[in-house]
Amino acid sequence: MSWKIRTATPLDAERVSFINRESLGYDCDVATTRERIAAILTRPTDRLLVAYREEDGCVGGFILTADYETIHNGSQKNVLSLAVDERFQGLGLGRMLLGEAEAWARECGCTGVRLVSGFDRMKAHQFYRHCGY
Repeated sequence: MSWKIRTATPLDAERVSFINRESLGYDCDVATTRERIAAILTRPTDRLLVAYREEDGCVGGFILTADYETIHNGSQKNVLSLAVDERFQGLGLGRMLLGEAEAWARECGCTGVRLVSGFDRMKAHQFYRHCGY
């Protein structure tokens, strides 16, 4: 299987909604997800990317990143959501998505990438530590 990264579209709402619910526990219906994706895509300060399987276009994960300004450390990017369908975890999709967010931060001249992960998300903490966070 060959996985690639691209900017999300409102057509990805069904898969993003599913991944949000199954992987993160956030139940947001498809119609609302579609509206929110459309709104996010209008903001140059935000980037919503999906990892998709080249063979059939199946979306396996997504990352939402936005500007994060500080006085003490300048401009950064903030990872607001990163999730991978549990069936596709361990294939490198999360790392690919995070890598794209980091590349965007470098392109924008940011000083770093910031993220916050819930206290009870132990698998996520292990993943982020493995990625150097």
